[in-house]
Order: sequence, then C-alpha cells, then structure tokens
Amino acid sequence: MELYKFSLSSRCFGLSPSAAAFSRKKELNLFRIKCVLFLFFILSSLFASSQTIAWDNTVNKNWPPDFRKVNIESSFDHSLQPCVIYETTSSKPQPLIVSLHTWSGDYLQQDSLSFQVAEKDWNYIHPDFRGPNNQPMAMGGPAVVKDIDDAIRFAIKNMNVDSTEVHIIGVSGGGYAAMLCYMKLKYPAKSFSSWAGISDLKAWYEESIGRNQKYARDILKSTSGTLQLDTAEVTRRSPLYMTVPKNRGKLFLYEGIHDGYLGSVPITQTINFYNYVVHQLHPDSSCLFVTNPEILDMVVKRCLPSAETQRIIAGRKVWYFKNAGNISLCIFEGKHERLEPVALSLLPVYKRQPNRKLNILTIGDSNGYLKYGWPRQLVDEIPYSNIINISKVGKTIGFDNNGDSTLNQMKTLHYDLGNASRQTGPVKFDYIVIGLGTNDAKAVFDKRQKEVISNLELLISQIKNSKYSSVNSARIVILSAPPYGKDAELQQKYSGGLKRVTKMNHSFKAVAQKQGCIFVDAFTPLLPYVDILTKDGIHLNEKGQDKIAALIAQEL
Repeated sequence: MELYKFSLSSRCFGLSPSAAAFSRKKELNLFRIKCVLFLFFILSSLFASSQTIAWDNTVNKNWPPDFRKVNIESSFDHSLQPCVIYETTSSKPQPLIVSLHTWSGDYLQQDSLSFQVAEKDWNYIHPDFRGPNNQPMAMGGPAVVKDIDDAIRFAIKNMNVDSTEVHIIGVSGGGYAAMLCYMKLKYPAKSFSSWAGISDLKAWYEESIGRNQKYARDILKSTSGTLQLDTAEVTRRSPLYMTVPKNRGKLFLYEGIHDGYLGSVPITQTINFYNYVVHQLHPDSSCLFVTNPEILDMVVKRCLPSAETQRIIAGRKVWYFKNAGNISLCIFEGKHERLEPVALSLLPVYKRQPNRKLNILTIGDSNGYLKYGWPRQLVDEIPYSNIINISKVGKTIGFDNNGDSTLNQMKTLHYDLGNASRQTGPVKFDYIVIGLGTNDAKAVFDKRQKEVISNLELLISQIKNSKYSSVNSARIVILSAPPYGKDAELQQKYSGGLKRVTKMNHSFKAVAQKQGCIFVDAFTPLLPYVDILTKDGIHLNEKGQDKIAALIAQEL
C-alpha cells in the first residue's frame, strides 16, 4: 500500500512515466533498506537480550570489588583448581554461599548472586569444578563433587564462616551440580537449591536432540567421545540414579512451568528427581508424590487448573507446590530461569523458613509508599508472602499533617483496616507492621512529642480491638522511624528532627515491650550511614529500604 501511494503521488505531481518509474524504484530501494535495517535491529535486540541473562552470562567475567581468585588443591588429583571468593568483613562468623556455574560456564562466569552476597556481607565461593560440561572431567565426573567439597573446606578454614550455615545454589547446569552435591557431597551443607536442574542425562540427551541443542554433543564429548551415547556412563553421572543419602540438609527444587518450551530443560527433569528422592525417603507416603495426571497437566497445558491460587513467589504465580519433610518442589510461572531477586531469600539462613506463607499488612509513610520502599523490599525478603501495603506520603501516627486529616492514621484506621480485610477475604493477617514517626518528628510538632507516644499506644489498642477478625489477632510489629540525615536538618520544617526521632526510638521500644509487640530498630543500624542512604535526609534510597526490610524479615 505504501508503494502504491508513492506511485499515485508521482502521477499527481505531473512526473513523466520514466520519472515516475525512477521514483518508484528509488522508493522501493529505500523500503528494502528500511526492511533490512529493521530486521538487523530485531536480530541484534534478540542477540543482545540472550546475552543479558543474569545467571547465564558466560561472556562477562567482570566481578564486584573485593572478590578475588584463589587456587585450591584438589583432593582428587592434587591439581590446583581455581575459585572466586568473597570474605565477609564482619567480626562474627557469617553464612557461606556456594554458587555453582552453569552448564557452559566456569568459575569466572559472572554471577548475579555475587552482588547480593556482597551487600549482605556473607561469605561466597564460586568454584570451577572442572569447567564447562563438554569434557570428560566435567559434567558429573569423578572430581566434580570432590572439588566443590574442597572449596567448602577451604572457605571454612580460611574465611570467617559459620560452618552450620553452608548453602549450595545453582541454576541450569549449576542446578544439575546442586543435585549431584545433594547426592554425593561429604560436607553436611544446610541446604541445596536447584533451579531448572538436570537429573537424567540420558533423557536430556534425547530431549536435546529433539530440540537440536548443542547439549547432546556436550554429553557425548564428556562421556564416550564418539557419536555413540555411553548409556552406562551417563547413568552413573545422573543424580536420578544415585543412592539417596539420609539425614541430609534441606533440598529445594524450583522450575518454571514453561521450561522445555521456553528453555532447554523440560520440567520433568526436576519433577522426576523430586519424586525419586521422596520415594526413597518416604516410600509409604504416596500422598507426597507428584501424580502422573498432575505431571501430564503441567507438561501439556503449562498450567494446573486445580492449583492453589494464593501462593506467590517474586510476583509470580505458583502453579504447584509440594513439601515432604526437608524436600520441597515449586513450579512457578516462568521459563528456564532463577528468580534473582529472591534466590538468596529462599535459603533457610539461620531461623528463616523460606517456604512459609505469611499475610502481612504494612502501614507506613513516604518511605513505605515509594515503589522501592521497604514494603516492596519485604516481598523479596519473604518471597511466598502476601503483603498489602497501605502506606501514604505524609502519613503520621496521630497528627493532621499540613492540616490534612487523611494523613492522620488514627482517623483513617477504620477505613484502612476494612479495605485491607476485603482484599484478604477470610484469610487472617499474621503480622501488621507499623512504620510511622518520621512526619510526627517535624518541627511543627516539636511541642507535642508526648502525644506521639500516647497516639501510638492508642493506635495499637484500636488494631487489637478492631471489629475485623482478619486483623485483630495479628502480631503487631513496631518499626522505629529511620534517622534524619543532615540535609533534612537544613530545612526549617525538619529542623531538630534527628533529636526527636532519637528519643522516639527509645520510646517506641518501650511501648512495644509494654503492649507485647515486636520491635524492629531501624534507627541504630542506619544512623552511621544515613547520609549515604538518603539524598534529602528523609527519603531512603533503595539500599536503605532494603536494609529496613532485611531487619523486619529477620525478626519475623
């Protein structure tokens, strides 16, 4: 149609036939050039997007500061095996995260978890375990698990590691290695997390041939070295056919329901492994197994109509969840991936119960209202939870801020609780987190600070005695107001605010103890760093909000 228009326009402007033909040819050439450029742009975009998968970038070998390479002697053959490590700066022993590279990666492959570990200041190792899975010593070979075990023992000996908090995590080929570790690792790790892992190499060889993927060739290179599959060898290297150990740490299996369609590993690789382990450990508990009709539904329909609808992980629907003691299976709305924002939060570090589903109501001011505010960060800290946030910019505990009664939580509480109850239906809240006080510390309320404490006590009382059954039995969490920064003090309306929130911190703690509430001190840990966690002295940046959420999650 566009070319036809060009032809019409050439005639309308009185061009001769030859001139019109020349014009049409010129326009056609331009159109072809545009098509080629557009196709190039699309292909470039697809290629670029394929290179930016956070957990599977084998090209980018850049690492955050303070990460360094070490060589560790292998107990298998005494060779020096490279490894990237991060040592905590804390004086107290910290957890150790053992992050396993993907199928085609090695120890230098950029790992998105490394940034998160550094933020938490935990310990970290990224071993090589004989590199990419396209050579005989790799891909579940006899040295692989021994090398990982050696790396763990090196970390415990040379770094400030809490030896009871060793957690192994991997995705895709790393998920396969995590399964191997669950079956064969000598060190008693606390947890093993496998995302989109491979449990049966023979099956995956056949599945890869059908999909025309390079992994079939990799399996041949790593085993027979010929064009003929060595069935006995791939069976020996497959977790699905290994002896299941007893008294093992927790095993977490995650898989996106579209994998195999939108990814390289069918979901049956993970589901079959779950069933196999559960059958070995709980042979008489058939109710714990994933049934054949359920498997067929998930593979064919890529959903499960009978699935639980309330469970969410990282904003994704959970289609299927099964738990058998220390073993759990989670099939979520996704493809061949690891859910990066919550991967570490799903580890059972210290007393955390990552599979527990909590219903939480959060009440806050602008720090809670921001799109990256602490309630949003709390979603990542407690991944399976349902969090309803009723924060509002300018909200106070009991003052009409700027003369606006809608910013007075005391006056809007009944409406807010009713609205929250309607969203949860019959489900009761486990916790209500109150994160107010910053606006109550403004200069205009300087002479009314005693009212802040009495207002807080009254607010707690009204929640406990609410007519809404979904809220009146919830545990109440009192979050202290974060410290004011020096930039806030320069503004007249916030002048003296740091002194007031300092007193509030002590008072809020006393009120919480008196009322039987949980107290979370967000003031003291943030005070030394407040001026780098906020630009205006009031609104915390994303890192500051994340620290508050982590403090809350630790208490819950």
